[in-house]
Amino acid sequence: MKPRHGPYGWLLAVLLVGGLPLLLHAGDASPTPIEVRADGKGDFQTIQAAIDAVAPGGTILLGEGTFDENLVVTKPLTLRGLGFGATHLTSLLFKRCDLDAVNRSMMAQVRRARTETERQRVWARIRTKRAELIRPTVWIKDTDGVVIEGLRLSGRAEREEGVVNPGVVVAFENARGAVSYTHL
Repeated sequence: MKPRHGPYGWLLAVLLVGGLPLLLHAGDASPTPIEVRADGKGDFQTIQAAIDAVAPGGTILLGEGTFDENLVVTKPLTLRGLGFGATHLTSLLFKRCDLDAVNRSMMAQVRRARTETERQRVWARIRTKRAELIRPTVWIKDTDGVVIEGLRLSGRAEREEGVVNPGVVVAFENARGAVSYTHL
């Protein structure tokens, strides 16, 4: 009896059987998560460094502890903590007196401006400087698909009498994403 698959039937069988593990493995192409630990012993020292390095769609795992950072996210990713009782992300502290000094300085420049164009330039600098001082804890800009989960997030600013009060925690600017299992 002649083989039904012709002279190359055995090659087809080897490719199908031998290539099966490759095909099964190709479906599991998700990148390895990046780990950031509060003690600095993870893959990166800071969460922002991990955000900058992770591939779009990747995952950053945050260990137990408190992280004092202001983050800017411009690509889809997952930021995952160990739960809001274990992982805390809070913004860097700014002092109200710094903001007041900027306001006084810039308002003096506005008063000295001779033309409307000059005043507009000064106002633009005021907005930029204020944004540098008062930033959200997590600022998601110009991207979709950001997922934040399993964290406690807080923003803070110090008032003149020394009391810490909350600031902006998460800001979406021309962006979409999800925040779940997270305490704000």
